[in-house]
Amino acid sequence: MVGSGSLHSDGAYLDLLGDSVHICKIGFQSLLHAFRILASYAEGTEKHKEAIAVILVMFFEAPRLQELYDMSLRLLEDKLDEQVGVTNKNLINRWSNMCRDFYWENGCVKRDVKLAENTGPATQKVAKSVRILCRSPLDNWFEENNVPAMKEGESSGSQ
Repeated sequence: MVGSGSLHSDGAYLDLLGDSVHICKIGFQSLLHAFRILASYAEGTEKHKEAIAVILVMFFEAPRLQELYDMSLRLLEDKLDEQVGVTNKNLINRWSNMCRDFYWENGCVKRDVKLAENTGPATQKVAKSVRILCRSPLDNWFEENNVPAMKEGESSGSQ
């Protein structure tokens, strides 16, 4: 969405969990438990913070990252729970940078990108791992280069 901001939850997990996001347990029971906790516990308790971390991962991180999305969906369907893990932690922490690298590799213009043998590594990584691109790096590039950002509903013209 034009003008949207990124969640930038990088520092939140340390405050919420006392560690990085990799220890956060997500899944069916974790999500149900998170809703119960948020409805019944006072703000700022450890249980409240853990519940917020579960919600952040499952509703904000998973939709933008393919591997985490697949894991979350599997856990919900199978009624299981698992820790986020180091691989997904790295995707969460590098999401904005992966998107920035993708934009730079593709010239910061709106266009169709097709995967081929000569496709750059940033584009390949985004194609494999990213479901929703972060707009912040692209908007920053527009601003730094005095290029007007497209308004919502605008066409990119002949590109």
